Amino acid sequence: ILRLIDYLHHHQTITFIILDNENYAKRLKQEARKAKSIHSDQRYITRPEYIRIWKDAFEFDNFSCSEIAAAMSKQALGNASFTSTEVAACKTDTNPGACLQKLYDQKAHYGLQKIRLSENLVERMMSPKSRRKIENRPIIQVLERVARLATQNPLPTMHEIWEKNQASKYLGKKRK
Repeated sequence: ILRLIDYLHHHQTITFIILDNENYAKRLKQEARKAKSIHSDQRYITRPEYIRIWKDAFEFDNFSCSEIAAAMSKQALGNASFTSTEVAACKTDTNPGACLQKLYDQKAHYGLQKIRLSENLVERMMSPKSRRKIENRPIIQVLERVARLATQNPLPTMHEIWEKNQASKYLGKKRK
């Protein structure tokens, strides 16, 4: 994934990665700090702040347990229903994402599709019935930051401008 980031930055495409706090996410972020670009001897692959790791997981850091339970129940299509208490128990587990998947599998008798769950949660977030203001959600704050970064990234019109961009601190931390 770091080589993909390097490739995209070489092609002047700002890359921001958002990960759940599981598997090797923290290790990836640590490796990114010292990974040198193969396309530019003047910078590292990326900036450490361009890799965002949720404290627990996307679902738990952005949505309440009742919102997650409702989205999971919707996804189960009447085969199971979930309570905020069950989801809260998963949140306190050492691996909350895996616990949530296990709970879903036990009750619905098939695996949790996390992409579909995310779609259901975002749909709830965008609903006018949502109690929580959209701008108070961490995902919105992250996406606003990404949008600001993207608007500061005009495509170069000349090769010398591209070289200047590659050597700047914008795409990756400068190498000494």
